[in-house]
Amino acid sequence: MWDYCFPRRIPFKFVPGPHLLHLRNTKYAGRDTSGKFVTVYPADEEQLHTVLRELGSLLEGFEGPYILTDLRWHDGPLYVRYGAFARMYVVDERGSLVPAVRDGSGTLVPDRRAPSFQVPEWVALPAFLEPHLAARNTTTVGELPYRIEKALHFSNGGGVYAGTDTRDGRKVVLKEGRPHAGLASDGADAIARLEREKWALEAVAGTGVVPEVRDWFTLGDHRFLVMDFVAGRPLNSFFAERHPLLSPDPDPRAVAAYTAWAVSIHRAVECAVEKVYARGIVFNDLHVFNIMVAPDEESVFLIDFEAAAPAEENGRQVVAHPGFFAPPDRRGADVDRYALACLRLALFLPVTTLLVVDRGKAAHLAEVIAQQFPDVPREFLDEAVAEITRDVCGTGAPVGGTGAPEQVPSAPASRVEPGDWPHSRDSMIKAILASATRARRPALPRRRRPVLGWRRPRPRARRGRRPVRPGGGRRRTPRRGRTLAPGPHRPGSDGHPARSVRRSRGRRPHPRPARTPAAGPRPGRRYPARTLAASVLGPPGRPGRPRPGAGATGRHDRRVGTARAGRRGRRPPRTSPRRTGAGRARRRAGLMRGASGPALFLLRRYRGDRRACAAGGGRRGAAAGPGVLCRA
Repeated sequence: MWDYCFPRRIPFKFVPGPHLLHLRNTKYAGRDTSGKFVTVYPADEEQLHTVLRELGSLLEGFEGPYILTDLRWHDGPLYVRYGAFARMYVVDERGSLVPAVRDGSGTLVPDRRAPSFQVPEWVALPAFLEPHLAARNTTTVGELPYRIEKALHFSNGGGVYAGTDTRDGRKVVLKEGRPHAGLASDGADAIARLEREKWALEAVAGTGVVPEVRDWFTLGDHRFLVMDFVAGRPLNSFFAERHPLLSPDPDPRAVAAYTAWAVSIHRAVECAVEKVYARGIVFNDLHVFNIMVAPDEESVFLIDFEAAAPAEENGRQVVAHPGFFAPPDRRGADVDRYALACLRLALFLPVTTLLVVDRGKAAHLAEVIAQQFPDVPREFLDEAVAEITRDVCGTGAPVGGTGAPEQVPSAPASRVEPGDWPHSRDSMIKAILASATRARRPALPRRRRPVLGWRRPRPRARRGRRPVRPGGGRRRTPRRGRTLAPGPHRPGSDGHPARSVRRSRGRRPHPRPARTPAAGPRPGRRYPARTLAASVLGPPGRPGRPRPGAGATGRHDRRVGTARAGRRGRRPPRTSPRRTGAGRARRRAGLMRGASGPALFLLRRYRGDRRACAAGGGRRGAAAGPGVLCRA
């Protein structure tokens, strides 16, 4: 693309890395941006046609994911869409800020990026694209022996649809797989995972815990797996209607009934997983959305075998729910065993996503469950905690077998009772200080007093030249996170890790003159303060420069006038307001344009006056020079 576009001066953009491109094509990536690697911006329709013909011949034979929002050019990886070149936004009918494009009259309208190719009503499709649109519309589901009734789920890998077999009237589910899209962590696309699911379902057929495979076909480069429709609902849907803790004062009888039902459901799920493992299959993606509870609310089915794998491979998990994500040391049957342990806690407290951060939290969740659900057997929770918190040092045993791998208990959980803020605060402080290692960059910030987040270089003498005057030099890039981060310590203070960090970065501390409260503003900071005051209080025509003839006294008077005007609740008059339209003043946003700016200014002036009074024996205004703002 570079060799083609750059010599021809054709603008283009691209995803700057393989990892970012992989993330854009994962299973749950946005379908409106999936598959897009390089975007070319031709000048007109003639150049568009030329680019499509020339690039089409250069890229012939290459494959790529189908871009749902665009129109495909022949059979290659080129797609075309009408949209905005520049980044523009507009508020849609729902009040949301969305990307915009100009219509035929020049008005900004929402730039629709639905997962289907659409031509705006004010645009005429070029003649050289009409055959490709006609070819696209020839792919339909009208000739299939299935009547699709509704969509059950959509992802970047394809959709899941409920339908009916027109040959015998049986309810079926059609699962779609798109080529080169919906990538997993192992690089497998949606078709590879769908083939994996077909193989696993056929291997465990007849067990009564999985749907039966009925058909397998291809339509428009997309693969479809047809399965029997499983009556029932996902397990997660029962929490909203049956969980007793949804009530602030649950009935003890409701708590006991839910406990008995949850324990029985977990036993049924465990038996279903054992039947699958008996056929040499590891499920690898067990969670509350992949467990279907039958209408009798006792028996269960397992669905979505995209991540299933042979047990002898002893592989790692490639796709997972965040609340059931196994640690990296779990392989093979240990992945399903870990998910079953998480399910024991999730049936009562569906917050197992916390275990991704700290598996030791499982012990705390078990204690809460034991308090809220007293009828839960203690061994039911202890086994779950032991499985979640253990470290694996061997090969996994069968899910239903008697053997178990060697277990090494992990560190005990550090639980904090609600309301123990001092302990939490001190713990966070220790973590921040402990993270300041020699290899970490940036180090702990040194407290600064910036002017609007930017600083000037320190004065230093140059060999053979005059010393640089205080405050001289050019502006530098703002140091985000350093100039705005407060801290009571300075590098080199006793016991503070910033001392070793500073030395590791090779900087020597800069000697600063001693300063007392009576010394006024910090030396070397007056010029930035004058520039800031002139840009805020001076005419808006030339920001950053003081007005000619405006000395320190004039600036002081104007600042005092501004402060007094802010105290009276009104804004000071502007010397030359900007006008737009029919002489109306344009309202501008920003910290120094609204009420927050005067409030911040008054606060800083109040602090400066108090410090000046303390230093000068009650002389108010002693520190009202142009360096007061440097205290920010």
